[in-house]
Amino acid sequence: MLRIPACILLTCICLLAGTFTVSAQEEGKTLSRIAADIEQYRDKETTMKLKLKYVDAIFEKIIFYDANNHDIVFDISDKKKRKMLRNQLLTIHEGMDYYVTFLVRGKGALDMIIADLVDFKPVIMSYIPE
Repeated sequence: MLRIPACILLTCICLLAGTFTVSAQEEGKTLSRIAADIEQYRDKETTMKLKLKYVDAIFEKIIFYDANNHDIVFDISDKKKRKMLRNQLLTIHEGMDYYVTFLVRGKGALDMIIADLVDFKPVIMSYIPE
């Protein structure tokens, strides 16, 4: 009888610990800050919590935005990348939070970050135990 409350308590503690570690990593990281310190991030992978704005199937682009409503656009027209992301693109939802991992390449003319999409996972999946 004591096992069930103990399991529930342990699950709550694990979920809270995971939430605090993710929050500490993301603190202060925005797309505008990356664009301002582009030399520090160039050719490095970074992971951010972003919301999905739009998936353009015609031009094969995927657009995410951060807490400050700054957009980042990724090209997904490459066959390898489409194959790798195929399952994720089937269950993707606009407005949902995702942990997006990308490789920063540089900065464009309008201070937009040029980056290659590596992976994205729904934030909700980090709360579900494996």
